[in-house]
Amino acid sequence: MNPFIHTSKKFIYSDQRGMTLLESVMTVVFLSITLVGIVRLYGTLAMGTPQASLSIEGTLAAQSQIESVLRDLNNPTRGVQYIKVPQRYPDVTIGEFIVRTQLDTVEHIYNNVPYMLLHVTATHSNLDDISLKMWVTK
Repeated sequence: MNPFIHTSKKFIYSDQRGMTLLESVMTVVFLSITLVGIVRLYGTLAMGTPQASLSIEGTLAAQSQIESVLRDLNNPTRGVQYIKVPQRYPDVTIGEFIVRTQLDTVEHIYNNVPYMLLHVTATHSNLDDISLKMWVTK
């Protein structure tokens, strides 16, 4: 096989192997830009991790308080009248959170079902308040 191809009095070398200097430089530039983007993304994700962890802890603390109210509601010796007593559930500290419980004692009706609104808020100094609301039925 002849490595030279004859076309109109010009010889073109057809056996090209490897990369040119320009291709090498362009590859390095492309990889550098890509790497900078990935490093910035990783930094942003790493900064959000502690806050996400706190959000999960706050949600679990609020959920724990809701379950406490539901236990009292479903307890045959306590029930609705027990949980309706004002200040029945004072602010409590669960982990790093202050959990506040409010029960709207005015009964509302939805589709002929009476309910009260239970609102639990978990507060932390490094986070926005986390609020959970639930309809409590008899």
